[in-house]
Amino acid sequence: MLAPENMYVFDYPRGYKIWYEPFGSFYAMEQKMEYYLDNGVKGMYYCGVPSNFRDLFNFVQSAMHWRRNVDIEALIDRFMPAYYGKAAPFIRQYFDAMHKEVVDRNVHQMCEGNCPGIMTAEFAEKARSLFTQAEGAVADEPAQLYRVRNEKFCVVFADLNERNPVNGKLAISQAEFAKRLAEFMTLGRFLSRRTIGRRDDGIVSDWLFKICRIRTRTKPWFVDPLCRRMIAAPEATFAAERKLFCQTPIAGGLRIELDGFVGCRGPEQYSHDCPARRAVWIYGNNTRTPEMHAVFDLEKPLEPGAQLVLTGQDDDKPGVVEIEISINGKRLFSGPSDCAEKDWSSREFPVKPGLCKPGKNTLSIRTLKPSPQRDAGWFMLSECTLVFGRKR
Repeated sequence: MLAPENMYVFDYPRGYKIWYEPFGSFYAMEQKMEYYLDNGVKGMYYCGVPSNFRDLFNFVQSAMHWRRNVDIEALIDRFMPAYYGKAAPFIRQYFDAMHKEVVDRNVHQMCEGNCPGIMTAEFAEKARSLFTQAEGAVADEPAQLYRVRNEKFCVVFADLNERNPVNGKLAISQAEFAKRLAEFMTLGRFLSRRTIGRRDDGIVSDWLFKICRIRTRTKPWFVDPLCRRMIAAPEATFAAERKLFCQTPIAGGLRIELDGFVGCRGPEQYSHDCPARRAVWIYGNNTRTPEMHAVFDLEKPLEPGAQLVLTGQDDDKPGVVEIEISINGKRLFSGPSDCAEKDWSSREFPVKPGLCKPGKNTLSIRTLKPSPQRDAGWFMLSECTLVFGRKR
């Protein structure tokens, strides 16, 4: 059916929630344009344009609005060297590779939600290599270097956003993650990126806390002293900042904060048939969240009599969830959680001398059996404390 005469279409070519996830709409919008033209649509109005390859999008779409049957690839080839200079071959390779990812893996993106999926760990490494070469090619050309880094920012952001210590999908070392986080801060400052999305979704300090449990406290975020420290010494600064949110000294011990747990669901408020508490939780070993981990630091070895105290609850279904607790890869406990159902209860687990060490330690809790259904087989944790034992 043909459109009525003088009909215009309002369309959405970008992601509006999170602005700097690579958004592979370039060829899709070209195809939609041809479809609209074939069906008698007289004009288009776009609600913004993509953040990645914004000016290329404007250039090609303007040509398509002006006349039909333009050679899209010829327009891209004309634009790239004029805009990116000597970096053009590397940027074109990235552009082609990004859209190949969309087609080959059937990546579906939408305008009003999060749009992950393009930046796999493998593609991130390829993209980073191309941008390193692109930056080197225009190191002495400020305008072109700015344009290259404008595209690189999307890659660096998406890489951190999709794989980080909190979501448990980290594909690189903590030290390398810290370096890439420092690179994000360097680029953000260079480009003056004050926000990364719409309204509250764009607050960079909140995003940093979401992916790695650190926070900036000034506006704009990239002038915060934390950014200067991260750029100067990524690994040491990252470790020190995370410690601020991951553990708290208490009388006779320390509390391992819920914000320090990664790989799990939460922290969130939970109140179904029980007193409301903030909690983190894991599901069965056949799910995406079967274990959680937290890092804590000790100044000295633990004395005899030390205990790990967990306050939590078992799932609200028949039967008891079995869990395993380990510290530094050594089993502390394995068996039924024996926590209350539809309420909170505490259990104490003796920690033998030598299990913990001065410096960095890792606490892990995992389920031992599958979840029989989506809302079953979970173990929930609302508080975790380490009691040191004899007076230190």
